[in-house]
Amino acid sequence: MPTCARCGAAAQLLANFCARCGQDLRHSAGLPVETQLLENWTQPEDDPIECLLGSHTLLAALRQTGWADFWSPYQVARLQRLPVQAGAEAAALADNLLVSLRSQQVEVLHLTPALRQDACRFDRGSRFAAPGPLASPLAAKGRKLAWVAGSELVCHQVLPSGLAPAWSRPWKGLCNALAWNEEGLWALQGESLALYRAEDGERLTRLQLPAPPLSLSLQGREAWVCGHQGELWLCHSGTIQRNWPGRGDTCFSFATNASHVIQCSGRRLHVLNQRSGRQHLLEVPQPCVLPPVLGPGWAVLVSYEGMVYHLALDQEYPRVAQARRPFSSFEPIMIQPVLAGPRLFLAGPEGQLAGWVL
Repeated sequence: MPTCARCGAAAQLLANFCARCGQDLRHSAGLPVETQLLENWTQPEDDPIECLLGSHTLLAALRQTGWADFWSPYQVARLQRLPVQAGAEAAALADNLLVSLRSQQVEVLHLTPALRQDACRFDRGSRFAAPGPLASPLAAKGRKLAWVAGSELVCHQVLPSGLAPAWSRPWKGLCNALAWNEEGLWALQGESLALYRAEDGERLTRLQLPAPPLSLSLQGREAWVCGHQGELWLCHSGTIQRNWPGRGDTCFSFATNASHVIQCSGRRLHVLNQRSGRQHLLEVPQPCVLPPVLGPGWAVLVSYEGMVYHLALDQEYPRVAQARRPFSSFEPIMIQPVLAGPRLFLAGPEGQLAGWVL
């Protein structure tokens, strides 16, 4: 079980704060400066996984057969298997809630009574209708959850009783990306980047981008936007501060941290060192299309064919430090790895799970 970094007390299941000293357990650990990807957590084949979620105290796997499995990232034994709606289009862990959307239906599962097997409080789960089909990812941060449903951008507040509507705003079309930071809710709509105030949804900023965007990544108050041909824009204080042109390669995903940006263009990985401004091209044997996981001086990428690449970014040139194949199947891997507690987890094509200590 996890312990508080300040006082050493053991943390309770699903606890966000230390019961002894009040330390915030959600952000106290952080990612290590270096990692060796020590593999010591596995789960055998099971029903196919359609969604994998992680938090500081929990790992959740939603399966295609309508079941959700839960583990503590510190233990191999499964905590609980609970029924949920099958075919979830998107899901998120928001505080102590599991929220999933399917066919304009929102299902809310209270995890505290469910995982502690408090049968008297199982009825705290609920379902309600969404205002339309899901048209965006789910964006969760703390006690706020937002998504685009039909012609509305909606925000819900996490309460002890469940989800409560906070605000909504008119919306047209799809939303490529949705994410929170301390400034509010950022959204990619068409060829524009917009910022909405967290309290009431008022639009604070709208930036017209030079080309169609692919995805969004937030670092502090900065918003990084990547284009389909590898274009890269750094947005801050309501303006586009830096603009890197595309390289002609189709970009499938990207990720950022405080020191690096990595763009995945199949077998080609483009690495930007933010401190030096230098850009590097690294080629790997198998194509990578899922967003990488970045640490302070490292990155982990999963290829379409199931190879896990551990990159070292702490020297002048990025390099592959390790390459592993955790699953024997050659079926494509389409679910990106997630962080939960001190481990990185990956779902296999046949319902398996693999975890590495970071």
